[in-house]
Amino acid sequence: MNNTIPSVVSAAQLLERIASSGGGLAQSALAAELGISASTCYRILQSLASRGWVRKDRAGAWSLDTGLLPVAAALRELLVRQAHVDAP
Repeated sequence: MNNTIPSVVSAAQLLERIASSGGGLAQSALAAELGISASTCYRILQSLASRGWVRKDRAGAWSLDTGLLPVAAALRELLVRQAHVDAP
């Protein structure tokens, strides 16, 4: 039995793909690459944008936004703690 929520998996995949793009991607490209419908892609992007996690530029490309900074800061702290635990 699969215990995942497809829209959450798609949202994570969108964030990963946008992060790896280096400069942003169009909604149509994201939907096509991830194999999700245009409407699902739109709704996920709008949801992420409402949290400040992604933004759309004037050319229509989506990129990461500063709303992710608290997440990034928490991950940085985790890495620092892990380094102290793993240090000889």
